[in-house]
Amino acid sequence: MALLPDLLDAGVLELCRTEPKFHEGVLEAYEASYAEVHRWLVWAQEDPTPEDFWVHLQEDNVRFEKNDGWRYVILERVSGLVVGWASLRPTESSDVVSIGYWVRTDRTRLGYASAATRCLTNAAFHHLAEVDRVEISMDRSNVASVAVPRKLAYRLDRETEYEPLTPAHTGRGFVWTIDRASWTNANCLDERAARI
Repeated sequence: MALLPDLLDAGVLELCRTEPKFHEGVLEAYEASYAEVHRWLVWAQEDPTPEDFWVHLQEDNVRFEKNDGWRYVILERVSGLVVGWASLRPTESSDVVSIGYWVRTDRTRLGYASAATRCLTNAAFHHLAEVDRVEISMDRSNVASVAVPRKLAYRLDRETEYEPLTPAHTGRGFVWTIDRASWTNANCLDERAARI
């Protein structure tokens, strides 16, 4: 049985468990964002076919149910459009999960990646009792991606070096992290600020 719910509320967005029914929306979002996702995302290097996306959605659905990773499509509530993907993934440490995200090019700079990441961080600490830390990794030159954890009070934990796998990768990365206590404190502060 899946540990995370099928639907998560992210304000102007809804995160929906990946299923084959989202095939057309995911494909359209990918095609609208090809130039950008190809620059940064490893899975986009071989230019997935429509059939590949269908298989990925089916595999994601199985992984979700087995708690081997939880990927969601990001839906824009107003339009109903698929505007990206976001996921929680297990790591080598049982008390740490990792968040990944991408937002379609024509919906960037609207706070969607931050909203989805905030939602998944909440979900990780609410539904995964053994998790004490959430991480987000990216190439250090991906300025838009770097802005997301910084905005959400994650702290820069370490810098990494890795083999570049996409045209925009520099081989130098950042790993941002937040633990359960820090997230709780940051969200309490946010709630107090909203009431003032």
